[in-house]
Amino acid sequence: MSLAAVVTLATGKSPTMTVREAAGDFFESGNETFKRSPEFDDWLGFYDWLRTAQGVVVGVRVRPDTQEVVRLFESYGCSAVIIEEGMVTIRTSTEGAVVDALSDDADFGGNAIFFGSSGSLAIAFFYPRKMGLPIHEGSTYREEVSRDRGRDTNY
Repeated sequence: MSLAAVVTLATGKSPTMTVREAAGDFFESGNETFKRSPEFDDWLGFYDWLRTAQGVVVGVRVRPDTQEVVRLFESYGCSAVIIEEGMVTIRTSTEGAVVDALSDDADFGGNAIFFGSSGSLAIAFFYPRKMGLPIHEGSTYREEVSRDRGRDTNY
């Protein structure tokens, strides 16, 4: 099973990050159906996983290759989604301060853009290669991590 980290943005809501099997052309989350956009391929640009001193992933910083990708995020801007100098920083948890020295993955590829039936935007990424400790998304994820520990998550 290949895992993906999926960041979901919805107007008026805080961004979330979930872990799921690598997505196909659609998936369901809550009461919303997400459909993959054929306009974007699996490359959006480089991205870094934002980590705390404890190594917990609390967001992602994306360096999109095109302004078209940057514009996707504009309607979801809030204190947790910051767009500046062509970079998009999405904080999915307020747990701890981000340590830049631990947040320099320069990962790339494995992306997919999904548009939700209720207007949400979801972006899939390769599961963090230098995971160390779990992505912060609450107890549901921590249970998944326990099951997935020991699996090869390299790509």
